[in-house]
Amino acid sequence: MVIAVLSNAMVYSWKALLPVFKILPLLIFGMLAVWKDKATRVFYCYGALVFLITGLFENMAITSEYGFAALIGNIVICLIIAAAWLWEAITKHSDFNRVQPSFSRLWVMPLAFMAFWYPVNMDTLQPDFSLHYLITSEAGLTFCMMLPVYLSVMLLFFPDVNLVTLRISSFARVLIGLLSMMQFFVFNKGMEWMGILHLPLLIISSYAFVLSFRKRCR
Repeated sequence: MVIAVLSNAMVYSWKALLPVFKILPLLIFGMLAVWKDKATRVFYCYGALVFLITGLFENMAITSEYGFAALIGNIVICLIIAAAWLWEAITKHSDFNRVQPSFSRLWVMPLAFMAFWYPVNMDTLQPDFSLHYLITSEAGLTFCMMLPVYLSVMLLFFPDVNLVTLRISSFARVLIGLLSMMQFFVFNKGMEWMGILHLPLLIISSYAFVLSFRKRCR
């Protein structure tokens, strides 16, 4: 049922909105680069909004096999993460005012870029490296693609971030990432490319979870 729901998710019927949800995060990243800490709340509010939308509507579908179906476990996890991001937007424990991010963590950026690009033909689920997917792919409304992108931003400013938000977000998706590896590499042959595209989720989330236990150093 998982594949049936995710393949027919309600959120993917919003074709006209897909470019909007690719352009908006780019604008917010630009705001962070220019205004730094002044844009922190915007970053977390937008993340909470995206996680709320995708958490609900990416995990609901009307399928030919099951009719209306919802992945309740996924929804609960996503809503917890959305709540953690909203709480950080309100309380603001993060500080993005440092002159430079931690460039030693730039290795996560190619993985985040791959997740943001999401180069896959959704009809065949095979690789498609067309550049238009940078703006038109479903990634902007796909939880498993956007979370590693947003986590990579937090990692660049680590340790001046909310470690609890980082820990909650990353731990939950490590579990989902492991399940995704099983789904795409073991139980659903022919979907290996989708498994590869979920590696940024697993790798970045695992790294973020480990880092979240380091003490904040001011």
